[in-house]
Amino acid sequence: MEELNVVRELIDGLSNLVATGAKNNDLINSVDIDPEKIFKIELMFFLMYLSASDGVIDKEEVQVINYLFDLNMQSYHINDMINEHNIYSREFENRIPISIMISVNMDNFMWNVGKKESTVGSETIISTIQQIGMLIVKSNGNINIDKMNSLRNYIANLEKYREDNFDGASSIIGLIKN
Repeated sequence: MEELNVVRELIDGLSNLVATGAKNNDLINSVDIDPEKIFKIELMFFLMYLSASDGVIDKEEVQVINYLFDLNMQSYHINDMINEHNIYSREFENRIPISIMISVNMDNFMWNVGKKESTVGSETIISTIQQIGMLIVKSNGNINIDKMNSLRNYIANLEKYREDNFDGASSIIGLIKN
């Protein structure tokens, strides 16, 4: 439980970071969600998606989600939310969370005003999402290949978005092997 307490604190800190970035950002106006809650909601939906990626929502996965977000849901509640919000779908897999867009915008602002050392917000959020996703992947003691592949694909999509949209991205794409 100590690990989950640390993760809860980390989630709160990143929620505050995203909320700060959302205050001067038009992206948040495109949705009807409190800026203080956007990261938590998007992360919760991602963990629900990941929990269903092998076709079964295990009780251990439900316990992790409940603990991290201070909820009291059963697996059927998560299943209902997945269906209601079209979470277990290709559309969800390919949708870039608003919190990632906001954090990339914050990084771009810092990059463009010369504070390059302060441009790790989006990278930190993506890394944290990956680490928290691993809590679901290994929550029942086994690493499920379907969950692991879903986690890899989702994170790769977020990293690609960051690479394509962050002014300070350092990778060179399109090299040809001689």
